Order: sequence, then structure tokens, then C-alpha cells
Amino acid sequence: MSRFEKTAFLPESLQPGLPYSDELVVFVAREVVTLDDAIPFANAVAVQNGRIVAAGERELIENAFKGKAFTYRVDNSFADAVIYPGFIEAHMHPQISGALHRYEFIGRYDRHRPDGSMITGIKTRAALAARLRELVDAHRSTCSDGEWFNAWGLDPLVLDDRSLIARDFLDQIATDIPIAVQHMSAHLIALNSKAIELCGIETLDLPGIRRDANGRATGELAASAGPLNDLVVSKGGLCLARDEADMDKASWDIAKIASLNGCTTIAEKGLLIGMIRPGLEAYIRASQSEDYPVRLVLEPWFAAMIKDGPGTMRASYQALKQRVHNDRISIGNLKLLLDGSIQGFSANLLDNQYYNGNPNGNLQMPDERALELFGEAHRSGISCSVHTNGNGATEQLLRVVEALQAEYPRADVYHSSEHCQLATEEQLWRMKKVGLRPNFFINHIHFWGDAHAAETVGPHYVKRQNPLRSAMRHGLTFGIHSDDWVTEVNPLLSAWVAVNRRSASDQVYGEDQCLTVDEAMRAITLGNAAMLGQEHIKGSVTPGKLADFTVLAEKVSEANKETFRDIPVLATVLGGKIFKQR
Repeated sequence: MSRFEKTAFLPESLQPGLPYSDELVVFVAREVVTLDDAIPFANAVAVQNGRIVAAGERELIENAFKGKAFTYRVDNSFADAVIYPGFIEAHMHPQISGALHRYEFIGRYDRHRPDGSMITGIKTRAALAARLRELVDAHRSTCSDGEWFNAWGLDPLVLDDRSLIARDFLDQIATDIPIAVQHMSAHLIALNSKAIELCGIETLDLPGIRRDANGRATGELAASAGPLNDLVVSKGGLCLARDEADMDKASWDIAKIASLNGCTTIAEKGLLIGMIRPGLEAYIRASQSEDYPVRLVLEPWFAAMIKDGPGTMRASYQALKQRVHNDRISIGNLKLLLDGSIQGFSANLLDNQYYNGNPNGNLQMPDERALELFGEAHRSGISCSVHTNGNGATEQLLRVVEALQAEYPRADVYHSSEHCQLATEEQLWRMKKVGLRPNFFINHIHFWGDAHAAETVGPHYVKRQNPLRSAMRHGLTFGIHSDDWVTEVNPLLSAWVAVNRRSASDQVYGEDQCLTVDEAMRAITLGNAAMLGQEHIKGSVTPGKLADFTVLAEKVSEANKETFRDIPVLATVLGGKIFKQR
């Protein structure tokens, strides 16, 4: 192989009459990690009209352009840095996360604000009570009488005392004003007595209202995207967006955090969800600004596509796709939910595998209903992203996809199992057989690993959570994600967890499931691009793909595998436009 062959060009880029109008820029770096095996070494990448036109050795790229008398500009902004393909977050809830920043964060782990400053996490039950009293006192002094106090990020399982934090705990903070606290897991809400009274919870007979042995409401609601959540919002609690301005701010605030952590594309897994209904217009407005720092892949909530009745899904989906008209925004899969969360004890597990005797979580629908919904999408060639935290829900998804592929085989869909935390070896084998792609919630190992070992699935099954190495062995296409607002969107952190599988207390859970550094970096780029059906335009530094890059202060390698999550993100590049981060 000649040296010239080691440098790749978009075929038409060296033809007479360059078919582009924008300036041709050659970005120079200490190294460009292409993740394209055809380009083994690169220290430069050429960009024009938002696309990569060449990647490889700077000298060879410049010689080729000079030989054709092309006018170009060399950009040395990253001469001492390392360029990666743009990081992709393939599962999060951007507008909900952005909107939650209206309220106080009271979670266990440090978290960024949209302005880049850090919120310090609260580690103990006593510190949480003290902080809530402080916040509620401030709320009383600035808000009208009876106005709800709202907060988010709660999870007793990651505090020093793992006992319930709900009605009785919150009543110690205040009984005169309603309090609503969104759990970190997204599947639970905690209320005090005043909020319970306003919502009429005590006398309601609805699934998700948790009660003590005497039948009294504990104040903990399993309320994810359901009628209980809508009830709380209707009474004034956790109302995430009041108007168009709120929606615009939420869309921008989360984009700033995602870009700060190196993302160039983020996926909205639940567009038009009940919690934030007018989100599409805000996303479209944001995407029309050249200063919006990320691309968006919007996956509509399945229920929103069938609200006009049976048989309307395909038409609703196509109408939605026609609403987006630029390369910053696209419509992806349909999103469906089959169970809850493991730490909320609402995930559906095979044979009730909960460690401490808690009852199993319920499936959200019977197989017949799942087949009906999936069937219309599958036969229409529309892929579905399906929330399956527990392996019982994964089993239901496999039953449905296997039945559909037997009845109507097609290779042009990429249904996915989202979160897929406890998949068995046999389930992974079956996924490969029917083309199902797992998108693993790997961050759980770090944020909840200790709680899972002690409280939820126990010390054996926690080692099997998010079985990435097994997925590699089965030859599966897979991604890893943050599920922000659940954990902060940060692909480099997700990759670090995939490599090290270390919990917050530095325990390693499932060493045999660790990825290599190269495999983890491919997961947050090429893997996540494939989860969104966009590997043809994103995920590697390859001529013809979008010019989206993440610029790091140093290279991620096996030598720094224990610390690479702390490598600074210096900038992101979106279609050739630079967004400086630090």
C-alpha cells in the first residue's frame, strides 16, 4: 500500500469543478482517531460544505489539493489536541432534562448546570433533609401561598440510609405547602401529605399508588408517563413547561450540557410524551439556528402516533417526518415502553429475580397488544425502540419480534431493546438471530451498582447487568447510553464505565463483561450511530460523512483506561462549525 492510499478522499473532491460552494478547511491535529480501519493513521481532516472530503496525513491531503489548484485554509485550532468522531448519545430525554433544571436538583451525584457550573451531590439522608428545609424556606419567601415546591434527582438507594423517602420524610420538611420530588430513575415521584391531599391520592384506586400495610398511601407513586403523573402535573406539581418560552429554554439548556460533554448528536426517546407535548416546535426552532450545538434525532412516543385510532400510525409518522427540513434534525424510531425500572422495583424480571423478596414489576401490556402495535410498525418498515429494563420485558419483546419476523420477514428494520440490563446469553443469541439491537444503560453499573448488589438483584445478577462483552461475542450491533435525565449525558463517562465497570464505591461488578478502550469508543460513536440508523453519515471520520467531531485534550488509550473519563473536552465541531467548550 502506498502512503497516498492511506489517506482517503471523497471521490468527487479531486475531480475538476469541485461540486461544493463553501470554503475548504483542513483541520490539523496531533492525531485524528478515525475509527475507520481503512485510514490507519490521520493527523488532518478536510471539510467542505459540512462534509468530510478527506482524512489522513496532512502532507498528502495538502499535496493533493495543491496538485489540483484548490484553494483551502489550514485550521490549527486543534494542533495540540486529538480529534474523534462526534460523540453520540442514543438514548435520553432532552427537553424533560432541560426543563427539570427549572427546579432544584437534590441528587446524590454531582451534575452540570446549563452554564457549565457544577451542582454538588447530596450523599446522606441528614444532608438531604437539611438542604430541603433550606430550599423550602427560600421557596416560601419568594413564592405565593400554596405554590408547589418541586425538586428532582432523588433516590434513597444511593444514600447512606436506603429506607423510604416519601410522605413521612417530606412531612418533616413541610405540611403547609405541597411538595413533589421526581426520582432520579424517572419512574417514581414522592409526595408529601399536602400534595397527596390536593391530588386525592388517598382515595384513588389506580395502579402505581404504593401503600403501607394499613392501606395508607406512602406518598411514593410509580408514575412514569401515566395517569398519576398527569394528575400531579394537573394540580401544579412538576409542571415542566408552561409555555413556548419554557420549551425553547429547555431545548437549549440540555443541548449546552450535551455539547459541554462532547456530544454532537443526541436522541430524544419519547417525542410528544405527555409530560411535554408541544416539544416538536421548540426542537424545530432550535435546529434552525446555526448556533444550536447538537443534531437531534427525535423518536416519537408510540401512543402519540395512534391517538387517532387503529391503523393511523403510518400516516401520522409520515406526516411527522415531513415537518423537519434540515440536517440538524430528523425523525427516528417509534418509542414504546414495556416495563419500569430495576431500582424502582417496577422492571419485569424473569422468575422474579429481585434479591430482597420484592414483588416483580408488571409488564405494561399483554403480548397480544404488543403484537398489534408492533405489527403495524414492522409491516410498514418503521423501526421501534422499546424500553425493556428487565429481562422479563426483554423476553416479551423477543417473543413479539420473533413472531413478526416469522410472519413478515424483513431486514430493513432495526428494532431495539432499550436499557436491556439483564439480558441472558440465550436472549442475546436470539437477538442476533432476529436482528434486534440492544442499547445498554451501562451507567447503572457506576451509579447504582452498589445498590443493585445489596438491594435489588443481588451480588450475582449485578455482575450480569449490561452484558457488553457477551454482546460482542454474539456479534450484536449495540450502543450504550445515559438516559439523561436519569444520569447526566456524558458519552466519555459511559465509555469509561463500559471499560472499568466500577461503582461509586470503586467495586468492580462483572469484570468478564468489560470492553476494551477501542470497543467502548466505538460504542459511543459507530455503535450509537447504528442504534439511530445513521451509521452511513455519522460515527467515524470517513470521507462523505458529516463533519462532526469531538476534540479531546489527549487520546483515550489502554494506558489511561482508569482515568480517561476526566479528559477535558476542548471543543465540538458540527458540520465544520467549531463550538469551544473550555
